[in-house]
Amino acid sequence: MFGDILDGLKGIGDSLVDNLIIEPLKVGAKVWDYVAEMVTGKPSYVANSISKIQEKVEESRSENVNNEKWYYGGRMVGDVLSAAAGIVAMASGLTMMGEGLEVMFGGTAGGLTLAPKSGTISAIVGAVIDVAGAALVVEGAAVAGYGAVVTFKSMDNFQKNLQRFQAASEGSGGKADKRTAGEIISQEKKGSINQEFPSEWRNSTLEEIEKAARQGDKSAQKAKKLLKDKGFDKGSNSGRTKK
Repeated sequence: MFGDILDGLKGIGDSLVDNLIIEPLKVGAKVWDYVAEMVTGKPSYVANSISKIQEKVEESRSENVNNEKWYYGGRMVGDVLSAAAGIVAMASGLTMMGEGLEVMFGGTAGGLTLAPKSGTISAIVGAVIDVAGAALVVEGAAVAGYGAVVTFKSMDNFQKNLQRFQAASEGSGGKADKRTAGEIISQEKKGSINQEFPSEWRNSTLEEIEKAARQGDKSAQKAKKLLKDKGFDKGSNSGRTKK
């Protein structure tokens, strides 16, 4: 039970990292790639690099998860928390933009008149205030944009994690999968997995493989990684070769 709770907490943490950091970084990288290509005329691959790093991180995460039902349940909780944070950020950003516009066009902030826009000195002061207001608008737009990305990505990831949670529940009923590795492979995996799967674990259950993997058995760790690898699922378009 303690291990299940840890998987749930890990799911929450992974979700928060993805939604609050990685997903906004990917969007920012795509904008960077677009601008860089427009300016230099050469393609930029920052977004692609971040996506590859994320794939590696996901592979590492799957190796350390024992109860997928608890893990994806935790990820859904993290998605809800992230969406809430995104909504707060959007509201804060929009408020900042409103205040900036008020400074620019009304010369006021918080109900206080900052400076009249007549006369030489006042015009200079007014110009400075306009710049400050514009900066506040830009900052607010950035915060609101970040919040929007976080909110919509969190909602999208919630749907994906809900499907994974349901699949984990249906596959094991919340209990350990009693099928042998060979049965799982024949029912769910591509035949190409057999070229790499350790033969000594074919008649062992996933629970037995995971237990041995936690104890440091290298072949069990490889077997677990291959069984968890979505690239070997039937219907997957992945054609990459595993080492």
